[in-house]
Amino acid sequence: MSYLDWLSPVTNSENSIPCKLDSIIRGVLRKDALLLLVNLLDQCTAADERNSAACHYIYQKILNLELWNAQYSTLESFNTIINYTAVIEPMIDRYHLTQSQKDLKQTEVDGRWGLPLDVILRPDNVPEAYSRDFL
Repeated sequence: MSYLDWLSPVTNSENSIPCKLDSIIRGVLRKDALLLLVNLLDQCTAADERNSAACHYIYQKILNLELWNAQYSTLESFNTIINYTAVIEPMIDRYHLTQSQKDLKQTEVDGRWGLPLDVILRPDNVPEAYSRDFL
């Protein structure tokens, strides 16, 4: 499965990435799920925000379901194989930084308007990302 094949039907809402991952690995053997998710993880190492979010959620899914232990004796050995420190960790760090920046912008906008924009605006007009334009 190609990274773009599974990501393209995902909406821009990051909450849909975990749901999509669940549907991809549902009913798949643990070892096969690990291989599938590692393959996706390898493909999502390009440096844009959506890929950072995908890396974060894929790695969390591997950890939460302890899929790494289907083929590796330790998490450290799995992390070595996927080159976690050099490749995956910077992507996850980028995701956390981006989320912090988004949260700060959303807090600023909500404070100025007195209510969250998703309450004020129609659902189809709520922005994917908050910006200073809403101040």
